[in-house]
Amino acid sequence: MTGLMPAEASINEVKGAPRRGNRIGNWLTREQAQELISLPDRESLKGKRDYALLALLLGCGLRRTELVSEVKIGAIAQRENRWVLVDITGKGNRVRSVVVPAWVKAAIDAWTTAAGITEGKIFRAVRKGGKVWG
Repeated sequence: MTGLMPAEASINEVKGAPRRGNRIGNWLTREQAQELISLPDRESLKGKRDYALLALLLGCGLRRTELVSEVKIGAIAQRENRWVLVDITGKGNRVRSVVVPAWVKAAIDAWTTAAGITEGKIFRAVRKGGKVWG
């Protein structure tokens, strides 16, 4: 660009150079997210679990692996008058804390109270008879 290199050489052609501007994947629109989160029947036990699960994915921007492996009772703590998922180990073994909106915390509380979960992983299987397993 400054004329120090031949015009045919470009930094974008160098192997391993970061590419900016083109992201792979699709994001949900606000309407699609609202439609998705309204699908679970929040009167049933499975519906409460599914709603809390979707709330964490959409409201906190968690990855699936983070949701399954990191979200446990005690991982959600209050810091500076906000609910936070503390020390989530994510992609590339990076540790981060994630703010949990009040509506997501309410969804988690509704699920854990209905399921009687007091320790361990928050999300568990629900048997056909409506009993929590795991």
